[in-house]
Amino acid sequence: MSQSERPLTQEDAQWLDALHQSLRCFAATPAELPALPASPVGHPSPQAIAAPRFRPWRRQRTRVWLSVSAIAIFCFLMLGAWLFARLSWPANQAWAIHNHPEQAMLAVQQTVSADRELAIDIAGIGALTLAPNSEITLLETGSMRHRISLQRGQLRARVWAPPNYFAVQVGAFEMIDLGCDFSLKLHAPEQGLVHVRSGWVMVRHQGTEALLPSEHRLHFSADRFGFPVHERAKPALVSLLEELQERLSRGACHATDDVCLDLQQDLVAQVQSSDVVSVLSILTRHPALAQGPLFDPIQRWLLPMNFPRDLQTRWSTGDQSAIGYAWKQLPRQPKAWWWNWRDAF
Repeated sequence: MSQSERPLTQEDAQWLDALHQSLRCFAATPAELPALPASPVGHPSPQAIAAPRFRPWRRQRTRVWLSVSAIAIFCFLMLGAWLFARLSWPANQAWAIHNHPEQAMLAVQQTVSADRELAIDIAGIGALTLAPNSEITLLETGSMRHRISLQRGQLRARVWAPPNYFAVQVGAFEMIDLGCDFSLKLHAPEQGLVHVRSGWVMVRHQGTEALLPSEHRLHFSADRFGFPVHERAKPALVSLLEELQERLSRGACHATDDVCLDLQQDLVAQVQSSDVVSVLSILTRHPALAQGPLFDPIQRWLLPMNFPRDLQTRWSTGDQSAIGYAWKQLPRQPKAWWWNWRDAF
């Protein structure tokens, strides 16, 4: 026996037997494995610990979210493509005229007269209905700008586009569409009525502007335009507004004038919550009157409880930030044209 060899002891035999048993575990089936010892009290046995299970609902939920995201992205891209195609229009491309016996297109600087009701496409952004005995001229057309003039008669325009894409000129007056449905009727040259059904219209005349919201109308004449009036306003209020406008145009109404103060108090007595835009327009064009009783309806129905206490004083001095603060309290803003999505159809 060499020096490197030695007889197996009992300890070596036990070690080899334990190694043999360990190696058998790698080749044995689960049924052939030896039983595990019992676990201490209060702890689960190794057999009781469940192996991690595959949960198919997690993969299914992931697939659902991926599908929803893909559909949303696809719809967003399609909406963007549709909106781009709607707003794009080649410069000077003629508009289509429907149900006209002789004229099928309206070219730039061309006039169309209607002896019957006509339907005309406003490029790709809306539709125009021309009443019988009416006449319009297409002044210009192209992407982001479409202009016509109304010489006589009546029209109705339904436009779903950003502000200032479409406008109607009547002499020195310009009715600028802010994304809406409105009608325009002439009683005489440069004298008529604008009525807004949805959205907003801006009326401009020689640097003076007026915002006309939904369900309001406005009269205009050769040299000026009136105040916006709600379509359900009391007749007494309409008469008082006309009288106040007449006095203001002649310079016969001042903030400290007793006659003017009495007229303002009578007007406030007829004002309802739906007439707040009329009062707001008066004080916007004549801010000095904000020191009088006309400020009360603004404070009662429009301004929040925590409005700046110096607002009335700043308004009366012509502070545009104070006037703009009040306009921003209206529930629907003039340039929120996308809310009137029904006008697109």
